[in-house]
Amino acid sequence: MPPCRQAWSWQVWSILFTGWVWLDPLTSLVIVGVIVWGTWGLLRDSLAMSVNAVPSTIDPQAVRRYLETCAGVSAVHDLHIWSMSTTESALTAHLVFPAGHPGDGFLMRAATELRHRFRIGHTTLQIEISESRPATSRRTMWFERLPARADWRTRAGRSPTPK
Repeated sequence: MPPCRQAWSWQVWSILFTGWVWLDPLTSLVIVGVIVWGTWGLLRDSLAMSVNAVPSTIDPQAVRRYLETCAGVSAVHDLHIWSMSTTESALTAHLVFPAGHPGDGFLMRAATELRHRFRIGHTTLQIEISESRPATSRRTMWFERLPARADWRTRAGRSPTPK
C-alpha cells in the first residue's frame, strides 16, 4: 500500500470533516495531562530518592526523640535518614555515651526498635564516648584531599614549573 493511502487516525478524519484544526493539539495536550497526572507520584518519589530526602512516612524528629530517650544516650548528632528504594529506608547516627560503650545488645535492640517503630531496615549507629566534637563539622570533599598540582608534579619527578 502506498504511503499516502495509510490509515489515518480519528483525529485526522475529525479535522477533515469538521475543520477544527485545533483538535489535534488539544488531544495531544489531554494525553500529556493524563500521563503527567498518572505518573506525578512516581516522579515526586524518584526525585526525593535522588536527593536522599527523608522518606515522607518517617518523622525525623520522632526518630531523634526516640534515640535521645534510650538509656545512657546523652546526645544524638549527625542523624541521617534516606530511602534506599521505594520500600527500604536507612539511618546513620552518632550517639554519645559518656559512661562508655553500651555493648552489642543495645545496638541490636535499637536497630530492632527502629525497624518496628519507623520501618527503618538498615541502621548504622556510631557510639562516641566523649561529648567533644571536632571544631568543624564540614565534610572534606574528595578533591580537597588531593595534593596541589605543584606537589603532584614534584612527586612524579617532574619540575613543578613548565619550561
